[in-house]
Amino acid sequence: SEEEFDFGGLISGVQTKSNRRKVLIEYVMLSGLNDTVECGHELGNLLRGRSVVVNLIPYNSMGNGEYDKFKEPKEEDLIKFRTDCFAR
Repeated sequence: SEEEFDFGGLISGVQTKSNRRKVLIEYVMLSGLNDTVECGHELGNLLRGRSVVVNLIPYNSMGNGEYDKFKEPKEEDLIKFRTDCFAR
């Protein structure tokens, strides 16, 4: 089952910390799961106006076949995500 993550609480913490210094956000990109244009827009909207540095990390498959349910995002999807996330 998939669990919901409390992004509101995370963003509140980022806002508190970013009043003093930049906060590093590391975002692991999973093909077809969180690498879409919509996800890029959502991340951009969540972080807009905050003092953050975003590190987009493409998932790196371990090559374990049936045990590796996630896939690496395509290079063009990474570029599109980055462009859409920070364009607004």
